[in-house]
Formats: sequence, C-alpha cells, structure tokens
Amino acid sequence: MKCSLVLVALAAVSSVTARRRGGGRPQSSSTGDAPVDVGPPAFLTPLLEARQVSEAQNASRNDPLLGDVESYSGFLTVDKARGANLFFWFFPADKGMEDAPLVLWLQGGPGTSSLFGLFMENGPVRLKRSRRLKHRRHSWTRAASMLYIDSPAGTGFSFASSPQGLATSSEQVGRDLLAALRQFYQLFPQLQGNEFFIAGESYAGKYVPALGMAIHGANTEASGAGGANDSVKINLRGLAVGNPHAEPESMLEYGDYLYQIGLVDEAGRRQLDERRDVVRDLLQQRRWSDAWLEWDALVGAGPRDCGGVNTTLFLELTGLRHRSNYVRAGDHLLTSYKQYVQTPQVRQLLHVGNLTFHNCTAVADQLRADQMQTARPWYETLLEHYDVLLYNGQLDIAEPYPLMVNYIKRLQWSGADAYKTAERKIWTVDGEVAGYAKTAGRLTEVLVRAAGSMVPLDQPKWALDLITKFVSHQPIASAAY
Repeated sequence: MKCSLVLVALAAVSSVTARRRGGGRPQSSSTGDAPVDVGPPAFLTPLLEARQVSEAQNASRNDPLLGDVESYSGFLTVDKARGANLFFWFFPADKGMEDAPLVLWLQGGPGTSSLFGLFMENGPVRLKRSRRLKHRRHSWTRAASMLYIDSPAGTGFSFASSPQGLATSSEQVGRDLLAALRQFYQLFPQLQGNEFFIAGESYAGKYVPALGMAIHGANTEASGAGGANDSVKINLRGLAVGNPHAEPESMLEYGDYLYQIGLVDEAGRRQLDERRDVVRDLLQQRRWSDAWLEWDALVGAGPRDCGGVNTTLFLELTGLRHRSNYVRAGDHLLTSYKQYVQTPQVRQLLHVGNLTFHNCTAVADQLRADQMQTARPWYETLLEHYDVLLYNGQLDIAEPYPLMVNYIKRLQWSGADAYKTAERKIWTVDGEVAGYAKTAGRLTEVLVRAAGSMVPLDQPKWALDLITKFVSHQPIASAAY
C-alpha cells in the first residue's frame, strides 16, 4: 500500500507540473473543450514520510484561481489501518503566510464538506449563480491564512477504505484531524510557530473542541518530555464556533422560543414541549440513537441529504423549511458548490482525480449516537487555557441564541460566575449595530443581528470583523448599552 501511494504521489507531481505549464484556471462547469484528463489524486503522506517536503508542496500547489489566488490542496493519510484520508485546501493570507495566524475551518452537518464554507461563506473566492468564481470582498484571508479540511473521512472528498473506517465519535474525529495537522505542518514548516485557531459552525461545535482537546493533550505530553518535543507542539491560541451544536439536552426548549418569536401558538408550544420531554427522557436513559430519531422528528437533526427526515413537527407547525434562518425564502445556492467541485476542470486543479465527492448520509449515520452527547467537559477544560468565541446568528432555529446561553450557563469553569454578571456591550461595524457581545475570562459570547446559523453567508462584513478581532486578540465590542 505504501509503495502504491508513493507512486500515485509522484505521478501527481508530474501531472501538476504539466498542468501548470498549461495555466488551467477552471471557471465554468460546462465548456466546449475536449474531455479533460483529471489526473491522479495527490496523496502527500508518502512524500512527507520520505522527507520529500519540496516535492509534496509542489504536488499540492494549484494553478492560481482568478489569476491571483494562491492555494494548495491534496490528501493526508491519517489512519492507514482504516484507510482514512482527509482532503485539505489551503489559502495563504492576503498579506502572506509567514506572519499571519492560521485558521482551520470545519463545517458541520455532520458530514458537510468544508468547501461549503469556502465557497459560500468565508473563502477568498465565491461561486456565482452562473457557477463562475468571483473574488470575495470579505474573505477571511484578509485576517488569516485559511485551511479547509473535509472532516471526518467520508465527508466531501475525504474518504476511508470501507464504511467500517468512518469515525463513530467526535474523539476519533479530533484524533484524525490532529494527525492531518501534524502532516500539514510538515508540508509548511514555516507555519509551525504561527498562532493557530480552530473555527467552524453548527456540528463543528463538537469537532472544534474535540480537536482542541487532542491538541491540548498532545502539547501537554510534549511539555512533559522536558521540552525535548517542543518542535511538535501546535501553537493553539483559540477556538471559535458559530451556532454551536454542543449539548442537545441544554437546547430543547424550542416550544418557548418559537412561541416568543410568534412562530407557534400555545397549542403548538404544548406539542413541542411534549416531544421535548420524550427526547429528554431518552437522553437521561443514554439511549442516544433513539433520542436522535425523536429530536430529528422535532426540528430536524440535519439536512435531508444527511439522513434527516423530510418532515418535522417544526415544519408542520410553521410551514418553514429553513431552520437555519427562519426569514430565508430561497436556498442561496447552498448546494451549487457540490456540482462545481466535481467538474473535470476543478478535479484537475484540486488533485482529487476521480475520487467520489460524498454526501453526508454515511457520516451522519455513523455519528448518530455521538450527536446527542455533550461536549461540555471539553469546553470547560479548554476555557481554562484558550480564548473561546461562541457566536450565534439571531435567526437560527436549530441552535438558537437563547438556548446557547442556557448551555453556557451550565458550564463549570473559573469564569462561570463572572459570565453571569458580565456587561453586555454593543458591537458596531462602520457605524452599524452588528450585534452584542459579552466577555468573561477567556470566553466571548456574541449575538449577530439579522443572521442565521451561517453567519458569514448572511453577514459577511460583520463576520470578517468578528474573526479579525478574535485572531488579533482585540475586544469584539467596546460600547455598553
């Protein structure tokens, strides 16, 4: 297996070099050109194991997008026994990667590709309705280098050799991501000392702290070796999660919430409360999969292509399908990126060959029980050591702001009492009220106005301000009420 991967990776080096001479810049999903040879996938791990770092970096280098957007992509093998390989796409910061912080973006789902975030939310390019690319004005590369990883294996272009190789817990997802990060730093050793932040949204509320705990444990172990292993430590400084799915039991009061915003009447609230009680009883019995089924029927545990049901009590009572933003009428082209990345021109650019681009059903099925378990102990530990930003769009139904506050109040950490009495401040961007922020200890909690669960999609300018201040260690808001 190792030998074959080396051959594939070496072939990718040759293929990339040949393509670069041609200056390919994929734009449209349909052209009148002859069929495109997508080339082999670039498996970089064998080259890194052989200490052929320059060759690996060359194999991962992409032709510039739109003529000036530098990027790198390929596969990192994170578990040979499971045949688990994670796909990444890396964009250096606009000002250069040498001194900029590095942000890893993880999508939720579970099982949604991080390329959604890249194209639809915060990457340096966005996908237009015509399926052509355009520079994103409020790209997060203005604040940091951006690393997107399809995680876990079975998500997007990432894969395992069999269904049995897919992760069944967030802990395993964290371990795989740590293995990928270690190889990424081998690929770009100049980034080793840069500040590192983990970010994501929705179900990444489990992935982000899982990776944070894996890094924290590895760094602690390295420090315990008397400094001999300091070179392998990751300079983790903070974690940022939008509309986090972190503890379903704390976020079941949908009846009161939907009643208060006028989406259901008292009869609807009673129905929601009855279903809430069923879910809570199952959680207390630790019947995780059964609880997931009931929760899915309540508000929808995930997109329909992630194994979720076609109808929910929320839909029956409100007629609304977009639980991620209850004022959204259209789909914002939310799935168009899937077709785009599977075109031959883009496959060639990304060095993915003809490997499958997965929907999220298999991953969601494997993590069904995990979805209903709490990440509270992880957050409680991480809050003692790292900056944590939890932000919520005002219009989300799945993980609404008041229920996230319920979750935060249950956290047991050194800043818990300070949070309960912390002053809420108005956050403005260029004179506009973007939201409200509260800080206690290393925690900053933010409400983003007029946004749903995908804050960078709905409010890109404000989201850029938010992440820029966070990675720069600046206060989000300064003016009190």
